Amino acid sequence: MVLIDSHCHLDQVDDIDGYIERAKQHGVEVLLAVGASRGLESNFETFNLVKNKDQIFCAFGIHPFDADQGLNLESLNELLNDPKAVAVGETGLDKSYKTPFKAQIELFLDHIELARIKKKPLIIHCRHAYKEVLQYTINFSEPIIFHCFTGSTEDLKQILSRDNTFVSYSGIVTFKKSEALCFTVKKTPINRLLIETDAPYLSPVPYRGKKCESWMVSVTAKFIAELIGINFVDFVNITKKNFEEAFRVNVGG
Repeated sequence: MVLIDSHCHLDQVDDIDGYIERAKQHGVEVLLAVGASRGLESNFETFNLVKNKDQIFCAFGIHPFDADQGLNLESLNELLNDPKAVAVGETGLDKSYKTPFKAQIELFLDHIELARIKKKPLIIHCRHAYKEVLQYTINFSEPIIFHCFTGSTEDLKQILSRDNTFVSYSGIVTFKKSEALCFTVKKTPINRLLIETDAPYLSPVPYRGKKCESWMVSVTAKFIAELIGINFVDFVNITKKNFEEAFRVNVGG
């Protein structure tokens, strides 16, 4: 049984060895470290932190919140050529944030083209802009992962109408006011579902208010397995298989 945290940000981790050890103590053997959090710098910091660590994959990009900073994706070319790099992102569109939407669109289109050239999946950050994200990726043939999904059942239906899409749920599903999201989880086909922490953010109940770590994906996994009525071991094995399919890797175990 191999638990996987399919989305975390490790660029602010001081003791990476301790972090990994705590994850393993809870059965979390594989991590996907996403470099997009603080412009370009966090991508290089992420790679340098985990380049010699087994079972940690990476994704590189520029977060949509930084879309108006004039940053260029070309400097990420070398990182994306590394075997550890399994995806482009996170990237996407967010109407709830102050960054001009036009700038977000322009940067998003650059990420889509880069992922097409590199033949890599896209990790999507989206809030209140699913229609636009789906519109701009209509001809994108690589896998698309909607990270930290909090959309509606209608958004889910539109996403899953394509056969190359996956939906990832975070600790938000454990929050008291997430009844609607829990309903959406139940509507998600098990073969299209991933789990994540988005660490250091979004710690699940009962750890809200504390800094999130990858080991906490075990809490979210147990919650969702119970929510949808599936044996925990089966749930972990299925989400592992989904991760391997979405990111085209073999994690063993």
